[in-house]
Amino acid sequence: LDKVIGGWTVAGKFFVYSGRPFSVTNGQIAAQISSNFSGTFLADLVDNTALYKNCPRDSVNTPCLSQSQFVVATTANPSLQKDYGNIPPNAFYGPGYFDIDAQVSKAIRFKERMKLEIGANAYNIMNHPNFGQPSGTVTSTTVGKISGTVSAPVSIYGSGQGAIVSGRVLVLTGKFSF
Repeated sequence: LDKVIGGWTVAGKFFVYSGRPFSVTNGQIAAQISSNFSGTFLADLVDNTALYKNCPRDSVNTPCLSQSQFVVATTANPSLQKDYGNIPPNAFYGPGYFDIDAQVSKAIRFKERMKLEIGANAYNIMNHPNFGQPSGTVTSTTVGKISGTVSAPVSIYGSGQGAIVSGRVLVLTGKFSF
């Protein structure tokens, strides 16, 4: 009975966090100062209801912010922003993150010194996408729109490998000790 129900190891990791902050910037101002200037200017907000907005995961289809909420020079309105921005840095929030990873393994002893361990590691069990930050460039037509996913904090490929590994990954393992 111990050989059947004994020797199992079950483990899990849960990753949950709220949306990361991001800033909305205006790239039109730097060119007005000097062609060699490479600094970043925060945008001027004209719609105060957007301040500290949390952009949900459905911002992939519908942007959570729009150019009309900020001072942007267009052909219809050629006036430029004239200051360093009236919003604080990191005044908006991207979507949250949720991920579950699990491990199951079984150790089988053959003799006193021989052992076989078999198991599986599953990354992103729910197999749902976790989205990246929305565009924070007010001069872009995609301001407030999410255009990509983020990778899991841990995968078989290591940390920070990009969104290429954001889907479910199953790894089968085996180890023979003698």
